[in-house]
Amino acid sequence: MKVILLSIPILLLFFCGIYRHDIPEERFASLANKPQFDCVGQIFYKDKPRGSCVLITSHDVLTAAHVTLIYHSKGDTITTNGKISIVEKSFFEIDKPEYYSVMFKNKKYSIARIINHPIHNDTTDECDIALMVLTENVDSIQPAVLNTITKEVHKVGTGVGYGMQGTGNSTCCINITPKKLAGNNSIDSLGGMQLNNLPTKLFCDFDSPDISYYSENHMGSSEALPLEYMGGGGDSGGGFFIQKGKTYVLVGICNGYQFNMSTQTGYYGSVFTYTRISALYKWIIEQVHKK
Repeated sequence: MKVILLSIPILLLFFCGIYRHDIPEERFASLANKPQFDCVGQIFYKDKPRGSCVLITSHDVLTAAHVTLIYHSKGDTITTNGKISIVEKSFFEIDKPEYYSVMFKNKKYSIARIINHPIHNDTTDECDIALMVLTENVDSIQPAVLNTITKEVHKVGTGVGYGMQGTGNSTCCINITPKKLAGNNSIDSLGGMQLNNLPTKLFCDFDSPDISYYSENHMGSSEALPLEYMGGGGDSGGGFFIQKGKTYVLVGICNGYQFNMSTQTGYYGSVFTYTRISALYKWIIEQVHKK
């Protein structure tokens, strides 16, 4: 099987979850609310929506590392260990866990600790994954099963997250209210840096149901799935799941996007990525067990 290793500039922006313009939004909301996706929650920063996450044990969630970072501009005043200083060079850092909370089934849980992958920083979006440790157990929800099989390419799966919503043919305005939506896409390729000879990103593209837009296709089949969908900024940290028998396994964490916004095609043709669970499985398990 031929695998294309892509290197695409990704925009790590809090933007939108977008779906086929010819399918009612209710279909995507209904899919998101199925019990197998109860493990996908919403992250809040100082009580404001920040991103999405996936419960992987009763007290651990995975999200995108960039969701946990705060930006300090040159000249800002910051306090570290009680000492006040002036920022001499702009940088990102992991913010205080007490500023964050996650919500499952309308109940919020506090964060005790945030662990970002050591490779991810303010100059690279590689290994864009973080583990958040909760202060109490989530007992009412079945945690996601982590994927360990490295044969994801060409598989059709379901992306789930709390992004703002809009249709694929939009050329300007979208709904700015985060809402839990889900949709389908196929994993078209692998890319990013490699760990233990495994590429660390899964690539998908957003195909249009309109044949006149097929020229916008970047990879894989140009035919849109019945519930074709792409994640976005509020969806950052959300999950991508593949069904294996009766079980849905988590294969990716929503990472970033390269929007193909145009007045002709809207968002169709955009490329988006998920951080690959199978490539980072060892690191995830190590963090869960070392706490």
